[in-house]
Amino acid sequence: MIIHSWGQRVELFSADGFRLIDVKAQLHVSDGGITLLPPSDELVESGGRLSAICSYSNDLIKIKGDQNEWSVSGQVLGVRDNYVFVAVADEVSSASYVVFSSAGEELFQISDRPREWYCADSMVVVGLNDCWYVYTLSGGLLLSIPGRVFNEFSPKGHFCDGVCFFESLVNEGEYQVFDLERQILSSKLILDAQLLGASRLPDGRILVVDCAGWSLISLEDAGAEVQKRYLFDYKRPPSKAVAWHDGHCAYMAFETPWHEGVQSLIAVSLESGEQIRQLEWDSEWSILGYGGFCNGYNHLLLNRRKLMGNGGVLVWKPEEALDPALLKEALSADRVVSEMPSQSKGKHGFHIEINDPSVNNAVRSAASEICRLIGESCSGAYNQVEAVIDRKFDGHFLVELTSTEQPYDFERGYLPQIVEYHRYQGGLSPAGSRLTLQPPEIVWHVMAS
Repeated sequence: MIIHSWGQRVELFSADGFRLIDVKAQLHVSDGGITLLPPSDELVESGGRLSAICSYSNDLIKIKGDQNEWSVSGQVLGVRDNYVFVAVADEVSSASYVVFSSAGEELFQISDRPREWYCADSMVVVGLNDCWYVYTLSGGLLLSIPGRVFNEFSPKGHFCDGVCFFESLVNEGEYQVFDLERQILSSKLILDAQLLGASRLPDGRILVVDCAGWSLISLEDAGAEVQKRYLFDYKRPPSKAVAWHDGHCAYMAFETPWHEGVQSLIAVSLESGEQIRQLEWDSEWSILGYGGFCNGYNHLLLNRRKLMGNGGVLVWKPEEALDPALLKEALSADRVVSEMPSQSKGKHGFHIEINDPSVNNAVRSAASEICRLIGESCSGAYNQVEAVIDRKFDGHFLVELTSTEQPYDFERGYLPQIVEYHRYQGGLSPAGSRLTLQPPEIVWHVMAS
């Protein structure tokens, strides 16, 4: 199922699910259902026994271990069981890049600002100035090797469970593979195109996705060996991909460039190594580039192609089949969206009516409908569509929600907050006019259970 959410980050939440978090709200997904929650002021980065608790309101980071707690100001770059990598705030310079022990002792510093990085169990990998460096936790330089380095906002370095793929500066598709566990630099891996994603499988093999296809490789003492190779059959190759496994299947998800092509989710049997299922779609939901397995759920973050800053998550369990029914959005069943008369000549507003025993479900469903309608009728910085479908919207929403529950303060304020977000941060207004997005008129109906 697809669940609408602003959340673009997945966290462990409880034994039966996970949560999507953002500064505006949280979404808890579990066997008990879907719950929209108020935002938290804290973001937790967990490395196992060590956790970094970051505040949205300031740059103070609280580090909690089994037996101690300490603080530092800055930005967390990575957390493991026994260390934390932090960009420490500095009034004189922009930041210093420090690796701390679990007790808060400085282990070593990175001299320059890394453009990409990876935190392994007992090593830190950083990329800068077309070179990759592998450091031990004592600060010793274990390896330096030339390789393509991009930046933290568009990373091209690829790592998976103790394996690094360093791309050649000269030949696209040529990679030097470094096994962090054995500290062995394997022979070169030659792919048909640039690597997009990789995942270490339970049997030690690695699923590798590149622009031309996917492969299963094994790391032997003699080097990296390609065991299986499948080529994609697309006119335009994928531009980004994500790969992971859930213990039953390995998955890869990707899209073709510029939101113009197909969205594809492929399942590979961990037992046979064969491609067993593939789900393709060309709808309003595009793959954002983040996915994984968390507390019994596969999750793939999505974005509404027409509307930036608005997304969702595709959720399924290992036993669920990849079929088109999976793409159905989880919304209140009893809902009606219609046009309503406007005071502006030739224009109309939107009337959203939802009947759901759960007021939380009703609010979440109304939010999804509002965002869909804004994407179809408003223009501005956050709408990437070439031509707006509806140019007669006057900016007014009337939302009637009928439930057996009284809404609490967060639920009452959520829909106005969404409209204001798109109006102010997104710079959106009704297309084809000088009208503006107005705060939604919301009518709450509470009926006897």
